[in-house]
Amino acid sequence: MRDPVWDPINGPIPPMLAIPGEMAFDSPEHLFEIKWDGYRAIAFLGTETRLQSRRLRNITGEFPELADLHSWVCGGRVTLDGEIVVMKGGRPDFQALQGREGRPIYVAFDILAMNGVSLVDRPLVERKRMLTAGVRSTTVGAGGGIIVTPFFPGRGVLLFEAAVERGLEGIVAKSAASPYLPGARTAHWKKIRRRRTVDCVIGGVSGGAGSPLGSLALGLFAGRELIYVGHVGTGFSEDERIDLLRSFTFTSGIPFTIETHRLPLEFRNTRWVKPDIVCEVSYTEITGGLRLRHPSYQRLRRDKPPSECTFDQIEDAGRLGISTRP
Repeated sequence: MRDPVWDPINGPIPPMLAIPGEMAFDSPEHLFEIKWDGYRAIAFLGTETRLQSRRLRNITGEFPELADLHSWVCGGRVTLDGEIVVMKGGRPDFQALQGREGRPIYVAFDILAMNGVSLVDRPLVERKRMLTAGVRSTTVGAGGGIIVTPFFPGRGVLLFEAAVERGLEGIVAKSAASPYLPGARTAHWKKIRRRRTVDCVIGGVSGGAGSPLGSLALGLFAGRELIYVGHVGTGFSEDERIDLLRSFTFTSGIPFTIETHRLPLEFRNTRWVKPDIVCEVSYTEITGGLRLRHPSYQRLRRDKPPSECTFDQIEDAGRLGISTRP
């Protein structure tokens, strides 16, 4: 099957993705920037504003506060990649964004097209210069408008330390010479977080003491197969348990690919759900048996499709001996 031809000028175009990085590092071949905690969105800005989600949906109407983003362009027409965030206490607050508590702002970190010309084949360092020249930037604490996120050549360790000190999620290391690869998750971009996290598909729910939701059965895709990677039973608030249960579509069939005819003991009393909901989970490591160690539920990710929940989110996935390709 041939890869689809994406249109960076008019859309749709899926955003380029990052792989997890283990440690912060310095490198003259990389640009480093803050990792923003929000909704990923492509912004098509000309005579009006149009916002596209990472799932290629038009989400312009969901953020009326951002309807005038095009007025921040320094003439002409551009396509930007960035995050929609809500700032609280000087840093992005994902829960405030989900609850629409505060005025969102668009944080731009890449430019994909300008005045009808695609820029995706240009090196990142050149695109960064064009982004800075082509878009005006508001102040970080303001609501509405655009922040053009600064980047720091070569100095990843210092930026990571500063991000941790300020309570930010982490940084992203990007190869200065890299092109923009729509929809691809490659080592050109590495996200370095304060903790290891992975986005998993929820495939089942088990009851707990006094609650119909005690733990969630999690899976990651290896090609077309959804592989079970463990249950998570910590990290939920009571409100989150209720919200999760309301979100599920229960089914009779197990969504995971099981290599033996005997179900794992963890599946006892598990109710299966349609595998169309994604959650973020923190963990210490993944075992050779493909189980997440010490997982803790972080949050739902309604902005992410299940198809992105693959083993190649895990930096050392190669040692697991599992294919990540269809």
